[in-house]
Amino acid sequence: PTELGVAYQRLSEANALHTRLYGIASGEALYNMACCLSMGAAAAVAAPAAQEVAVGLPPLPFECSAEQDLVEERITRSVKMLEAAVEMGYGDVANMASDADLALVRERRPAQFEAALRRARVLGASRCLGRGGPASGCSRTVSQVSPP
Repeated sequence: PTELGVAYQRLSEANALHTRLYGIASGEALYNMACCLSMGAAAAVAAPAAQEVAVGLPPLPFECSAEQDLVEERITRSVKMLEAAVEMGYGDVANMASDADLALVRERRPAQFEAALRRARVLGASRCLGRGGPASGCSRTVSQVSPP
C-alpha cells in the first residue's frame, strides 16, 4: 500500500500522455487508477488511526476531516474513475467482476459497481458489433460482455 500514491501518479501521467497522443483517455490507465483508489481506501480501513499508508494518493488526509471521510472519498473517486474507464473503452468485465483490488468498491457501493459492469457489457457488445462482430476477431469480447 505504501506505493499506491506513486503508482497512481504514474498512471495519471500515462493517461495524460495517452490523451495527448490519441485525443482520448486510456481506459486501462483509468481502470488501474480506480484500483489504486480502492486499495488505498481498504488500506486506510485496515491501518491504525492517523496512519496514512497510501502516501500521495488522493485525496490527501488533510483534505478530509476524519479517517472515515478519507475512506469514503477514495471509494467515491474509485467508482467515478471506474465509470470513466468503462466510458473510455475498458471492457474486461470478467476481470472487473473478480479483481481483488476493487473488493471494497464492490462491497461498499454494490449498485454503482453493478451499473458499471452493465455499462461495460453494453459498450463492449456495441463496440464489437461496430467492428464487424465475430468475423473481425471480436468473439472473445462478445462472450465476455454478454450477460450470463
